[in-house]
Amino acid sequence: MCRIEQRRSSDGAEESLPIHLVNVFVCLPNVDDALDVFPTHGVGGIIGTVFTAIFVEGLLAGEYMNFLYHLLAIVLVFAYTFVGSYILYWITDRLVNMRVSPESKDIGLDRSQHGEVYATVENSDRMFQ
Repeated sequence: MCRIEQRRSSDGAEESLPIHLVNVFVCLPNVDDALDVFPTHGVGGIIGTVFTAIFVEGLLAGEYMNFLYHLLAIVLVFAYTFVGSYILYWITDRLVNMRVSPESKDIGLDRSQHGEVYATVENSDRMFQ
């Protein structure tokens, strides 16, 4: 189950819409990002880097090469992060299965993986006796 939360960006309103749109994309069926790491840090970092290249030390000052260096840095960091994460995921998946079964998801991961049961409306009468 995916939920969209309202976020407050520490970098300002210019990042709120792109981060929200990426959060909507992450809610697609086969995308796992439980902590919203990419929408928050990835998209926020990309936007911050581009805005720095435009407003602080780049495009508005006529420094076109500096702007291109910032774009190159974004591409290189993305490639390094993707390849490194993929390799680590692949190794971890070989050691421990990274996906849970659909049955475990239906039961709930707290119950199926950890044996924990929490009070809900359906079972509250049994939990508090």
